[in-house]
Amino acid sequence: GEVSTLIDGYDGKSFNRPNDIAFDEKGNLYFSDPKKYKKEDPNGRIFYYNFSNKELKLVAEGLDFPNGLGISPTTKKLYVSESGRSRVLEFEITKSGDLKNKMIFIELDGGDPDGIEFDVEGNLYVPHFGTGAVFVISPKGKILQEVKTPGEKPSNIEFGDEDLRTLYLTEDETNSVYKIRTTNTGYKLR
Repeated sequence: GEVSTLIDGYDGKSFNRPNDIAFDEKGNLYFSDPKKYKKEDPNGRIFYYNFSNKELKLVAEGLDFPNGLGISPTTKKLYVSESGRSRVLEFEITKSGDLKNKMIFIELDGGDPDGIEFDVEGNLYVPHFGTGAVFVISPKGKILQEVKTPGEKPSNIEFGDEDLRTLYLTEDETNSVYKIRTTNTGYKLR
């Protein structure tokens, strides 16, 4: 296929370093745009791109290294790994794609939450970079399971295979990709 640029910046400036993406039910795109870990001056952003009208909107800013993104199939909210603060945030999504009512969904000390993924039950899977674990978190923010990883730096995660019951994980310390079968089915991306 061909590769082409969809969006190359916002308000006349280049993006910081686009990181992760999530599509809403209409097929429109959210993406995180972190810059640096900077607790005293958080400078990360989240953008929303509407494919039908070609509109790009800044929907959240002032975040400390926003990283993984996901939309829950049960709550229909956007979840964001705020790696610089070791937590996952939750936002309500408006009809226009804007975000409101930012809340802390869960704090995960000792490392950085990275890429995230949901299963069909609304459980959130969070690789925790620096702790050597993937946390499975219920829709109510309770840790259901901690799965140890072969290295200390699990980073991104995705459900795959035809039945969406294989969880794939990238791990930076061992520079490898791992997979494990799960009992729950992954949420099919739009």
